[in-house]
Amino acid sequence: LIALVLPLAGLALNSEIEFPVDFQHPWIYAMTVINALVLCVPTGISRTWNQGLWIARCLTFPFTAYFFIVFLPFLPLSIPAMIAVGAGFLILTPTALFVFHLQKLYKSYQSSDTHPASYWVTGVLAVSIIPGFFVVEANLIKGELDRSMDFVLNPDFTTEQSYSGSPFLAAKSFEWLNDFKNGVNYPIISSLRMNILFNGLILPDRKLKPLYEAFTGEKMSTKPSNSDNFLGTSSGSIRSLRRARTPPPLPRAKLQSLKTEVVYNESKDLSVTRLQLDMQSGPSLESEFKATLSLPEGTWITGFALYIGDERVEGRLFEKSSALWVYRMIRDDDRSRPLKDPATLTLDSEGNYSLQVFPFSPEQVRRAEIDIASLRKTTGSLDSQNRRTTFSISDSTPHANLTERIDTENGTGLLINTDNLPEHLLTTRQPFLEILIDRSNNGLSSDAINQSLRELRERYSHISHIRLSLVNLESQTIFKDPLPWEQAIQKLTELNIEEAFPLQFGFLLENALGKLAMDNLNTENSVSRYPVWVILNNGSPVTSESSYEPFERSFPDSPSPVYVTHSKKITTSSSSTKKQKPVYLIKVGNSIRTVAKNTSNSWLRFPNSNADDSIEIYDATQENWIRLDDSTHTHNKPALGQIASFDILNHSTLLNPASKQSLRNQLVALSKRLNVLGSSTAFIVLENDAQWKILEEKEQQKLSSHNSLEFDETPEPSFYLLLAIAATFLLIRGRTRKVV
Repeated sequence: LIALVLPLAGLALNSEIEFPVDFQHPWIYAMTVINALVLCVPTGISRTWNQGLWIARCLTFPFTAYFFIVFLPFLPLSIPAMIAVGAGFLILTPTALFVFHLQKLYKSYQSSDTHPASYWVTGVLAVSIIPGFFVVEANLIKGELDRSMDFVLNPDFTTEQSYSGSPFLAAKSFEWLNDFKNGVNYPIISSLRMNILFNGLILPDRKLKPLYEAFTGEKMSTKPSNSDNFLGTSSGSIRSLRRARTPPPLPRAKLQSLKTEVVYNESKDLSVTRLQLDMQSGPSLESEFKATLSLPEGTWITGFALYIGDERVEGRLFEKSSALWVYRMIRDDDRSRPLKDPATLTLDSEGNYSLQVFPFSPEQVRRAEIDIASLRKTTGSLDSQNRRTTFSISDSTPHANLTERIDTENGTGLLINTDNLPEHLLTTRQPFLEILIDRSNNGLSSDAINQSLRELRERYSHISHIRLSLVNLESQTIFKDPLPWEQAIQKLTELNIEEAFPLQFGFLLENALGKLAMDNLNTENSVSRYPVWVILNNGSPVTSESSYEPFERSFPDSPSPVYVTHSKKITTSSSSTKKQKPVYLIKVGNSIRTVAKNTSNSWLRFPNSNADDSIEIYDATQENWIRLDDSTHTHNKPALGQIASFDILNHSTLLNPASKQSLRNQLVALSKRLNVLGSSTAFIVLENDAQWKILEEKEQQKLSSHNSLEFDETPEPSFYLLLAIAATFLLIRGRTRKVV
């Protein structure tokens, strides 16, 4: 009765009332029956039988103990539950079964004539098997998740785009995560598994969805379970309702005035432009200031401060997502008490920064200051509430040379004004079609590819060379260098595409674009040819963060990618490829960079070069490289060298996302040491020591986890707190039904 009938009756009741959660899983029913058989089989048949029975009962004991622990907090509610719901006595079943299981274990132990030590060893080992299975399973999933996140979200563009793990296991892992987010989870087990997988962080939907789509070729469903739980709605719906309680957007404070002054930074031996912002709130009780700061190339933010009353409080640099999470938690959750800050300043994309200051009392004026180091006199702008304010930026080391050079341990940086370069050194490169072919689940068949290529050849008859790549989750370039049309199509025919690269997975276009852009960046072909990107697709590519955007300025003569959908007539104009844009080709060491004509203050990075490498510019008329060193000023200020070195290393994470994970901790440490804002850090001002301590703890948590994981914006309340509320509701609902 206790081992089988009551547990099965409890599961039957759980199918109607999901208390405390939905336990309707085939494995739970199977384990219930197996556990009952193990407990009901008598002892004493033989010594071997007793030993086997001891091991079996120890093996299933974690199953019994789990339900005992889950229902233990509700033991005092058993009597009210029996009054409210006729079958409420079933809450006592896990406790009764736990006691019964302990009695059976004790009886098996007494019936043994084996040395007690060996019995204890085998018992402990048997008890560890089921928990050990969950730990091993969680670590296997973690390994697959880390590989899949690296491959999709942090791809390595220096290697072939071929997935080394199991796409099937990765897809199943994403399905489990989606189910967990939609409320399909088990107390304690799911939480422990999530802690092993994510170290207390989360994989947000905007990253989980493209991961699932990349590995399956299907859109991920975000609908919660259709079944009702004890609150009359799914756990996923409860979570959605909880998140809907996020405070509405705050009224915006406005920019009152903006001033600049040149300040000498004694510690860096560097002059910086200090931007002084006075911000004022309206009549609202509480408001927030937000602004976007735009700075040109060759400028860096080296300081941030916020005035709290008359005191100037210096901002400190922390890992970016940790700082922003603390800011949002204070802003959204602590409005019940007066606050004097926080404020954050972050780098969103190259040259674009975001400033946030909170809170403002009615008609309050607050001041913030931003220090900017620059290689040249230039201008920046600040946008707030649809109002743009421009300001002047002074150069940190004034002189009148044409080209600024900084040699660092991570490479060379050049600031070039092409208006001062001779026009006869401009190079007009010839286009070639860089064609990416969709071979996802819904991709193009061999016949469709051949038809599309024929149409492209007619449309781009003035372009003689092409290169073909096949793309789904992975990507494969069929031949290394661009070939004439006939040779390229012959190579494609010889490949037997249906076997070599079958239709499967999703269309991970952005990663393929990034890989090919990296291939085109430093090849000898870049001297004579530039890519015209053409995407042959039969559906939508996976929606993910752009991997090609950081490369756009490296191909100033390349037009925007052209999307050609199969079964639709090609209507895109090819005129943009008929008139080529002349560019300058600059080389330092083995790195080649491209600069458009009439570009002022272009900051070029040449990683892995050194001070002995000369600056060269390509002369297309002579078809060789000539030195440009005579018109160059080489900086020797240590502070500028350190900043430029950090900048080159930081920028490498944009061109090759795989380095975001490997270089993250190093970049955060460098950013703090140099007090220079980077893409991995944020300046932040906080109110008190307790908040700084929380931020330090969160930063350590983030830096010890995968780079793609983030903090939960609205942390889940305690599981047992939710269960207590649910149990109360259950009792009330039961009494209401009786009254009716």
